Amino acid sequence: MSSASLSTSSLTTQSSNPIDSTTTNEGPRQPHTSIFPTTLADLHQQQHYGLFDNNDNDDARNLYKTLKSLRLATLSIRNRLASIQSDSRFVQEVAAHYGGLPLIANERCGSWYIPPSRKAGSVYFKSTDGHHGQWAFSLRRLNLSLLGILGRERNGAVIVDSTRRGKRVPDALAKTVGIWCAVVNAVLFPEFHGRVNAAATDGGLEVWDDVGESERSQIEARLRGWCDAFSGLGLDLRKLREEVRRPVRCLWVVNGEWAPENNNDDDDTGRRKVIEGWKRREWNLLVLCSASRVVKGAEMSQGGYIQGSGDDHEGWSQGLTPDMFWINRDRLEKLGLRYCDDIGEKAGLPDPHYM
Repeated sequence: MSSASLSTSSLTTQSSNPIDSTTTNEGPRQPHTSIFPTTLADLHQQQHYGLFDNNDNDDARNLYKTLKSLRLATLSIRNRLASIQSDSRFVQEVAAHYGGLPLIANERCGSWYIPPSRKAGSVYFKSTDGHHGQWAFSLRRLNLSLLGILGRERNGAVIVDSTRRGKRVPDALAKTVGIWCAVVNAVLFPEFHGRVNAAATDGGLEVWDDVGESERSQIEARLRGWCDAFSGLGLDLRKLREEVRRPVRCLWVVNGEWAPENNNDDDDTGRRKVIEGWKRREWNLLVLCSASRVVKGAEMSQGGYIQGSGDDHEGWSQGLTPDMFWINRDRLEKLGLRYCDDIGEKAGLPDPHYM
């Protein structure tokens, strides 16, 4: 890393007055910025608008390349896999805290955080179905396999997903799963519909606390239509009710904001009621686990940790799959993860599907 290191003492810390950003006949409006760049975007803008002389351009270009190489090194496969392992330990702590609930991967991201031996199944709740104004109960992704898992002995499960920097909880966990639970409860358990508890609304909708009342109301207004569409599929609703056995309640857990030793569940009245009702077997518990801790600022400030490392793995995995990673984890650890930037098909790691 020494070749890519920068000495802050060698950089000018004083900036001149902001450049006038008025529009001229000679070109587009220039960015309102200082001479000294503070981000990669600033460097790119200042080079684009010709705000450096030739010598300054060379210095800026070199600085840009150095910072870019540092960022790429931070986002390496090695750091991603190390971050996934760290987040996976948190996920397994959550499952253990809630009585050893089975771990369910929200595909495709969630599988990276669950060892295959601990993975009880997969679901497909899309974040786009929870995007503002695009809320949906998908009739193509009914996730009915989840009902049987919830209805087993432990009467609950942990759904695992993560999101990249800028969010605490992916929209799939924040809203999409809550929509699914509200529809399933209303159709399969009409006697339960509307009496969840004081923390929920009359529609029985449970969403992440950060969802505003206006958005919640707009989602609730669509619930009846989704329930009618689900009921109209001609499914054996009695059989589905027998599988799940009880209504479903949601509980959110976010890495970095929750820890068993902090007694979060006891401090929050709403959470405590959900837990107590689950222990009395009044309903099934669906723990929605956002696996990655929230990163504030640039990745380079996190010592190699990358929030949401498992997200969009097509762009970085080079053929590595979650199963391949977990099957070969010991081998990679013995190598000190130093070869992780040339893995997958290139490194010849065995694919568990062909073992």
